[in-house]
Amino acid sequence: NYGGRLSSVLDVRMKEGNRKEWKATGAIGLISSKLTVEGPLWKDRTSVLLSARRTYLDVLAQPLIAAQDPNTRGGYYFYDLNGKINHQINRNHQIYLSYYQGLDEAYARTSDSYEFNGTRYTNSLDNSLNWGNQIATARWSWVMSPKLFSNATATYSRYRFITDIKGEDREESPTGAFMSKYAIAYLSSIEDIGGKWDFEYRWDSKTTFKWGASVTQHTFEPGVSSWNWSDGGTNLDTSFGSTTQRALDQVAYGLVDIALNDRLRVNAGFHANGFNVGTKNYLSVQPRFSARYLVSERGSIKWSYVQMAQFLHLLANQTIGLPTDLWVPVTENVRPQEAWQSAIGYAHNLGKGWELSIEGYYKDMRNLIEYKEGATFFLGFSDWQTKVTTGRGWAYGGEFLLEKKTGKSTGWIGYTLAKTTRQFDELNFGNPFPYTYDRRHDLSVVFNHSFNENLSMGAVFVYGTGRAVTLATRKMFARPEDAFDGTWLQTVESIDGRNSFREPAYHRADISLTWKRPTRWGDGAWQFGVYNAYNRINIFYMDFGYDDRNNRVLKGYGLFPLIPSISYSFEF
Repeated sequence: NYGGRLSSVLDVRMKEGNRKEWKATGAIGLISSKLTVEGPLWKDRTSVLLSARRTYLDVLAQPLIAAQDPNTRGGYYFYDLNGKINHQINRNHQIYLSYYQGLDEAYARTSDSYEFNGTRYTNSLDNSLNWGNQIATARWSWVMSPKLFSNATATYSRYRFITDIKGEDREESPTGAFMSKYAIAYLSSIEDIGGKWDFEYRWDSKTTFKWGASVTQHTFEPGVSSWNWSDGGTNLDTSFGSTTQRALDQVAYGLVDIALNDRLRVNAGFHANGFNVGTKNYLSVQPRFSARYLVSERGSIKWSYVQMAQFLHLLANQTIGLPTDLWVPVTENVRPQEAWQSAIGYAHNLGKGWELSIEGYYKDMRNLIEYKEGATFFLGFSDWQTKVTTGRGWAYGGEFLLEKKTGKSTGWIGYTLAKTTRQFDELNFGNPFPYTYDRRHDLSVVFNHSFNENLSMGAVFVYGTGRAVTLATRKMFARPEDAFDGTWLQTVESIDGRNSFREPAYHRADISLTWKRPTRWGDGAWQFGVYNAYNRINIFYMDFGYDDRNNRVLKGYGLFPLIPSISYSFEF
């Protein structure tokens, strides 16, 4: 029943409120605080749940970042709010109302100052990104018979992405001073209103049927830019961007999950998706199949084959600078993405709480889009559709997971070896190149140990290959075609290949200690931790700047150094 994406779908379900008694849980700390309150509005019939969370790394990290680089300021924070009411009308009918709102914001402020031939040059740059979601849902659950269930859902959601870049260049010499300022802003949003009805029929203990349908009205604002520039005498201020686009998304699906015998279980079905935008109607029928076979009491093999279609495109920034990724819809000229994927894996219960799993996958993708050479969503008056080109992609790799689930010591080691490649006739001379999110190596190690019922510790280590980006390696001077004579030259940068440069790898370690302290009014616990324990400055973004000798250099900007934390959690 999941669709609309070429890759993973995250299924998040909000907790049900307590219908018996009121409860409160939360935590107060240096990095973040959270609070959840739940309880009955009508005992055994109606419950409410309210939750809020806010981080303030942006406040705590400022002096630590300044100690690393006095010319850099940066931060990141997010907040989210959740609310849910559910009411049981009778044994067969329940209704649910839920709401979510969240916002993330990251920002970095940098400055450079140097002197050359008696003139002081000062450059400052202020970058910020923020993105957020709003989701409201109403659901009616109906037990139609002991074997047949249904859920009817109405939804509203809105996603917004905003980025701002502000800069100032100043020149001061004995003869005078000159200053110029510029500001660039970009806004993109998606608004959805829809409804769906899902059914589940349990034929017997071995066979279950599921089917349903949905309709969603999408409203896209693919991008509205504003730009202004001032040099003290001249002022320019303008805005431009794509027009609002609307589309109707219709889905129907069906599947059967059946145990053919004691060893073999099969899940087979289809996902049909119609998408109407402008005068264009797209239709995609996608078969889905998976099987699991028990080779022994402890081991099993699983295999799957799926076809997918995605009616949204992700335009990823392939160059250095802010990681600005934009969602744009299919149009009459830009076709939906399509893919097929096959995966095979083996899982084995090693005993004494240990489990091992190994999996390999291969994915073939078509109708992908990328920016044309030299194009960007900034500084362009044309529609985004004129800035993109279409190509193909492949992704394949293997995943390994060793996990211990029981005992005083638990945790896991997970490793992924993967490769993601793109090929576009109009890019990189038609040669394949790595996707910007091609993460060749991805490693995570998690360890938890309980010393006794009141004292425990945890440690996490993560490692990931750096992002692939396009980087200019040489600079030349050339005469523009519209120059009147050969004395007017402009700078032209040359690149060796698309996404041929790797940003530094991301890795860090976190450690924590938890001390539980029961109280008369409930349970409490102190948590002591260190984020980024060995003070690795992981790159948030890279850009060109100047050193003290006026040489142009590539600089990396990080956000979070070593950050100690302490918090107190409670439940009553």
